[in-house]
Amino acid sequence: DQRVSVATNSWARVGACTLYGAYGVEERDIDAVVREGLSVVFAIGNDRDLEACGIDGRGGFLSATRPSTAKNVITVGALE
Repeated sequence: DQRVSVATNSWARVGACTLYGAYGVEERDIDAVVREGLSVVFAIGNDRDLEACGIDGRGGFLSATRPSTAKNVITVGALE
């Protein structure tokens, strides 16, 4: 039996600037679900130009919104 379970996510989150790139309880819980056999995919980078948090132009890990920072998920982004 060759079955695959995948959950895709593209969340728009606005929150505290200090939470970009963070790992917490929510990410830990998602990692636990992945270890049980569900592949979880998150879109990333929609906030790369968020001037309010000083992200504009810098990008990188500090533009990663939670929970795409979980350790065991597949995080997908794109470049222009």
